Amino acid sequence: LMLSFIAPLLPLAHGRRRTLAAAFLAGTVLLPGGVLMQIWHPGMPFQAVAALGAVLVIAAMGTMVHGLFTFGHP
Repeated sequence: LMLSFIAPLLPLAHGRRRTLAAAFLAGTVLLPGGVLMQIWHPGMPFQAVAALGAVLVIAAMGTMVHGLFTFGHP
């Protein structure tokens, strides 16, 4: 939620912003969902789902921070 305040400051195309938002949403659903499913049904597939969610969130956050420091704000 806090990162949504810096999203308008990024000089990115509309499609790129939509992709970042989709990555954040997918990651925030997959990460806790994978962790909960791993608790109820231990196994490798749910660990992979949780790890994929974490990677999506970290990559999207890193892209936003990189864009903010690289391009500055208008």
